[in-house]
Amino acid sequence: MDAGCGGAICEALARCGSLTSLDLGQNQLGPEAAEKLAEGLRRTRALRDLSLDRNALESEGACAIAKVRCSGLLGYERGGLEMLLISTMSSDSSLLLFHWSL
Repeated sequence: MDAGCGGAICEALARCGSLTSLDLGQNQLGPEAAEKLAEGLRRTRALRDLSLDRNALESEGACAIAKVRCSGLLGYERGGLEMLLISTMSSDSSLLLFHWSL
């Protein structure tokens, strides 16, 4: 999925204030889509579980998502993410795995 799809997900997150769990695993999300998704994550507080398992985020996209989580924008004290799962293959075929849970 490209940045356009990520933008659509970003808008949906902003409008869907009660969404608590989102599984976008195996959707071929690329780095551009992940960066747009990160924008959407900054605009939601209800989301508790996010799975981005087995996408094509590469390190740039995975870092964009992880930075939102680690920056405190989705901090638990504000009612943010309790679980984040990212696994992706980078362009050099190395595996990046990030799993955070409360």
